Amino acid sequence: MVSIVYPYITHTDFEANTLTDGNFDWVDGGEARQLTPGDSPEHIARKILEAIEDGQAEIFAYAWIGNPRG
Repeated sequence: MVSIVYPYITHTDFEANTLTDGNFDWVDGGEARQLTPGDSPEHIARKILEAIEDGQAEIFAYAWIGNPRG
């Protein structure tokens, strides 16, 4: 069986090895906003474990990721 886990932003040290200052912004309707620090790796690990234990085909870090319109 294969499961797909859909995380949100996960706070890791990934940017420590990039050529950026680690200050990531995104633009929403022309307005720049700072990205959230994200979820802990432990939170996402719990979601992965949940998918394995429950045998779910898909698991979302948050319900709204699976249903972005409502």
